[in-house]
Amino acid sequence: MKLVPLFCFAVLTPTVAASGAHRAFAQDAAPPVAPPPSTVVRNLSPIDLQPLEVAIPPAKEFTLPNGGHIFIVEDARTPLVTFSISVRAGELMETNAGRGVASLAALCLREGTKTYSAEKIAELEDKYGASFNASAGDERVTATLSCLIENADELLPVLAELVYAPTFPAQRVKQVQTRLVANAVARQNDPNRQAAEALNKAMYGETSVFGRPAPTPEQIGAVAPEQVTAFHARFYRPDSALIGVAGNVKADTTGSVLLREFGSQRNPDAPAPVLPAAVFVAQGTSDGSAAPVPIVVNRPGSAQTVLSFGVPGINRRDPEYFPLLLANRILGGGFNSRLNQKLREEKGYTYGARSTVNAPKWTGTWTASASVRNAVTANAATDFLNEFVRLQTVPPKAGELDLIKQALIGSFALTLESPGAVLSRSIERYEYGLPADYWNTYAARVRAVTPEDVVRVARQYLGSGNAKTASAKVWSVAVGEAAQIETGFRMAVAPDAEAGKTVKPPVVTPVPNAGER
Repeated sequence: MKLVPLFCFAVLTPTVAASGAHRAFAQDAAPPVAPPPSTVVRNLSPIDLQPLEVAIPPAKEFTLPNGGHIFIVEDARTPLVTFSISVRAGELMETNAGRGVASLAALCLREGTKTYSAEKIAELEDKYGASFNASAGDERVTATLSCLIENADELLPVLAELVYAPTFPAQRVKQVQTRLVANAVARQNDPNRQAAEALNKAMYGETSVFGRPAPTPEQIGAVAPEQVTAFHARFYRPDSALIGVAGNVKADTTGSVLLREFGSQRNPDAPAPVLPAAVFVAQGTSDGSAAPVPIVVNRPGSAQTVLSFGVPGINRRDPEYFPLLLANRILGGGFNSRLNQKLREEKGYTYGARSTVNAPKWTGTWTASASVRNAVTANAATDFLNEFVRLQTVPPKAGELDLIKQALIGSFALTLESPGAVLSRSIERYEYGLPADYWNTYAARVRAVTPEDVVRVARQYLGSGNAKTASAKVWSVAVGEAAQIETGFRMAVAPDAEAGKTVKPPVVTPVPNAGER
């Protein structure tokens, strides 16, 4: 059994993995030395665009025989080491008949394995000051171990069993399930979540996995223990595993240990499941001249309205990512953004207005939101639309854009201050299929965006794309006391629809995903 290396280890074979199997980390951990060439190079000036450059030490990578991909970041500045393993078993993989099973399976990983009971796992955490955690995201479940390097030999086999050999004891699964149901009840009453879910449903369509709301308390409570076991058997596959290590380790020895712990698990015979293509629902007036039909979610007794707006966006590999990143920063990506300055500082409608570009592997969204008083709902909605149009017609000044670029580059640099953060960036680059030099050219890509680029992408995504005219063709949602806000909100965001124009039925348009890895 041989590894498929993406770089050359000094010695990395199953024989080496077997020898010294019990004390590999404790014997071979690198002594404290000076850190690698600076991750972030700073000058004295906080505004000049030239001083701040970003250079990420590359993770060392290789592929296990069963398809798992490993990333190792060597950094001797800390005695801690962080291990992570993620598999493609997140909420998007659930069927409609099994909603809630992904989170339940993830949170039950540490409730007992074939060798370690939940009590034993807790005892090991206390004994060594370590921590095991697991959580489910949209696409992936990630399990982590953080510990001192000298304790890694004893604790790493526990992490491997958490992921690949949990037993899901029925009583403990029920306890976790009860907590998840309680959390779901609280989540149902969150108006911000209601607005986000209504917006996703409207944009992606209610039959799409990308437009589904979070599982209800009833759905979570209906998940049977055997469903958890079956979900785990199908989706916790070694060939989808991304395994990361960051800390005071040596790549050759660490690779051998990871081969021993994560290289022998077998994949199911069935092909690996893949996500469906993302789709968006096209809505508007019959001639295509107006915005999608507005949505009001009634929340009786609410003193505030949550306003949420959105448009189809891009996937992570799209070349428009950096222009959109800068456009979003100007629109609502910071305290000094246009939305926040207008709605909070000038009008006093809200504590904060913001916008976000979400660019996953599939086609994501560009959204904006704020919570405002009921009495100003219509006026605030109008201000949102005006700012969407303004971004298409009023480019940022050169000096203004320079400051925003420097702030964005500085924020990015701050995310690289720990070995774990560098590891996360390395895994992100691999998972999204980005170029090898992507993070090292991040600053240059940000600086390359021009004021004209900002206006262009604003017109393309927020409006009609016409270079001579500007419009705000966005999906819009208001969550609040319908009797107080509905008429004004609808007139503000879709006056033509309210005037009686025929609205064409929804049309589903496929949008291809970025390539699967």
